[in-house]
Amino acid sequence: MWESRWELVAAGPPQARQGVVKARLSILMAALGEHPGQHGLATPRAGQGLTRLIDAMCPAGTVVVHAKSLEGCSLSLEHLVVAPRGLVVVSPDWAPVVPGTARPTSSKQSPAVRPSEQQLRAEANRRSRLVRETLRRAKALRTWLAGTAWAATPVWAALCTAPVLGPAMAPPVMLDGLWVGDVERLPSWLACGVELDAAACQELGYFLVAELPGA
Repeated sequence: MWESRWELVAAGPPQARQGVVKARLSILMAALGEHPGQHGLATPRAGQGLTRLIDAMCPAGTVVVHAKSLEGCSLSLEHLVVAPRGLVVVSPDWAPVVPGTARPTSSKQSPAVRPSEQQLRAEANRRSRLVRETLRRAKALRTWLAGTAWAATPVWAALCTAPVLGPAMAPPVMLDGLWVGDVERLPSWLACGVELDAAACQELGYFLVAELPGA
């Protein structure tokens, strides 16, 4: 089980644990530095955020639950998706694309401007924070489910880059239960699984709505 590797790391000396965490975050940061493909979606406008896009894109048979929390826990569960793959905790916000690094989509557009070191550092810090926050939410939900009839349900985490016009993106990355990729590729990943059928998705969705308080 993927979680056991985190437990082994946590049991080791602090220096070893820090080194492993840094190495894994480096891989994730490299993946998040890629840009989503050009499939007709523009950069989200005001009011067209992650919530709206998840609702519109999730495949048939899935259940989407927003704005929930866990009792005794300060974390908000902004986006939960119950899918054939299992229960997926989606990041609270878009993983940012580094400004100025996308190539122009036509010869008429101006060349991209190289971002400053300060911009790169700020975006890297924000991506790193989103990784940590998403994993924390998934772990907290997994712990809460352990005391329910849904304890055996797989709990995943997903971090999505915002849809922008630009060059093709590298394939999504999976690392220890965390999916990182273009939001447009999220639906196909959610549908690839046999853990929950349509009836079970609906039942778990109703359970989450009834048992989890609003954020």
